[in-house]
Amino acid sequence: AACGLMHLHGRATGGPAPLAVDYASVVAGVLAAQGVTAAGIGRARGLDLREVRTSVAQGALLAAGQYLAAATARAPDDRPPQEESYPAGLATLETADGARVELETLDPLAWREFWARLGVPPAVAGRGWGPFQQRFATAVCPLPDALRAAARRRTLPDLRAAAYDTGVSLLTLGADPDPPVRPD
Repeated sequence: AACGLMHLHGRATGGPAPLAVDYASVVAGVLAAQGVTAAGIGRARGLDLREVRTSVAQGALLAAGQYLAAATARAPDDRPPQEESYPAGLATLETADGARVELETLDPLAWREFWARLGVPPAVAGRGWGPFQQRFATAVCPLPDALRAAARRRTLPDLRAAAYDTGVSLLTLGADPDPPVRPD
């Protein structure tokens, strides 16, 4: 909580949200493993390395670093950044048969074609491309309502077929487990 991960995780839904896994500990574990590997390589090259240190807080701050950098970046004329209001929204879509899915593609043409197969005009699909591309950098994905509505009108097999035919990856999401801690 001290490093702001719950705030970042809840940004898409409008308030702090606990993660279902101790993310900061996982990141710290990966950092420790990378450090041990780097120290081993260094020793193999003749360096006298005896220890590696990291912490859960360092892992959390590393994970939040890109968001901190964006929030504190200065404008070209060295003015502080303007306070921005980010619209909320998850990347998760719901289908007519109640499935929750997320899409993945790096190809704007595949994105456009996927939505065209669901009856969405190219201009509307295009308005969703920017937020979709930036979802990891901004921690939100405010897709146009028309895209969400198009997904809700189709079944999971319909979306799977459209994804397969257009080269878009589609992931079905299960129910989130209850996180171990709930914010007050």
